[in-house]
Amino acid sequence: MNRIIQLCFALFFISAAYAQYNLVWQDNFDGNSLDLSKWQYEVNCNGGGNNELQCYTNRPDNVYVKDGFLHIRAKPENYNNRGYTSGRLNTANTASWKYGRFVTRAKLPRGDYLWPAIWMMPKDSVYGGWAASGEIDIMETRGQTTRMVEGTVHHGSGWPNNVYTGSGPRSFPFDFSEDFHTFELTWERDQIQWAVDGQVYHTQNLVRNFYGGRGPNPYKDVRQPFDQRFFFILNLAIGGGFFGAQANALTPATARNWPVPEMVVDYVRVYQLGANPIPNPVPVLNHLKTFPLLLKYNPLLLTMEETVEHALENAVDKAVAMTLKLDKSATTQCNTIAQLIPPTTRTIFAERD
Repeated sequence: MNRIIQLCFALFFISAAYAQYNLVWQDNFDGNSLDLSKWQYEVNCNGGGNNELQCYTNRPDNVYVKDGFLHIRAKPENYNNRGYTSGRLNTANTASWKYGRFVTRAKLPRGDYLWPAIWMMPKDSVYGGWAASGEIDIMETRGQTTRMVEGTVHHGSGWPNNVYTGSGPRSFPFDFSEDFHTFELTWERDQIQWAVDGQVYHTQNLVRNFYGGRGPNPYKDVRQPFDQRFFFILNLAIGGGFFGAQANALTPATARNWPVPEMVVDYVRVYQLGANPIPNPVPVLNHLKTFPLLLKYNPLLLTMEETVEHALENAVDKAVAMTLKLDKSATTQCNTIAQLIPPTTRTIFAERD
């Protein structure tokens, strides 16, 4: 006799969080080479405007794709009169967006004076030079504080009269260099939200004037400059103004002992409300965050292995993966969420003859 167990209608709740968002751009870093139709290298030794210590190169020593992951690696070495090299990529010439949900799954570096960043800059400097036309920092942190990240917007008059607003360093109960986490920015007309693994930790109201009170005011209305198109940047800087008075304290001896001198990126994805989705997006099968929900189940139990096997084989949406835990009170804890795919409301069944 067939015993049908409803494993998970939780996608109804999941889709509420991502309703109407369609996947419009992504890079899963499949294969073993960087997709140059999406990214371009930045090659320079100018310090990123922050007195950084590295040269950015396009060498595989600093930027490479392997086994489905992008690696941006910092190295202590003599190169073009600098003591360090690293990598920086952007989509300035290939893709930019106004509003959306921007999701990067990455594992961060660990080591003194390493500065990983996932951020966005304006495609066009409509309101003037940096930072009058804005900057949106999705994630940045310092390599010696790997349980902290922060999100920031830069605005106001052009340098040196610019200002910034943001979360400041926020502490989390895990080390970002030990495992992958998702760094998410949801940018809407009236607000920007920052989240880690789906948990919002900061919200910025955009219905305000972003003039900082110094220099000429480049803005005539609220929301400016965050009403224009921005492009993606991924980089790993070394030293610089982000470290304050210690900006130049790094020594080659310290750098040679960096425990984890690279940022590893699993994917970058962009979703927009009401936009046309990209054709045949690659489903997410493995990289999950959990959405616990207790569900009643039939007393004639499937084993955990059988349940998982049937669930994955019979899932209506193959992009949904799940783990199941059976407890003594005859409940099934269903941990299910497809990591930031544009989900639809589905009911998934498993059965056993």
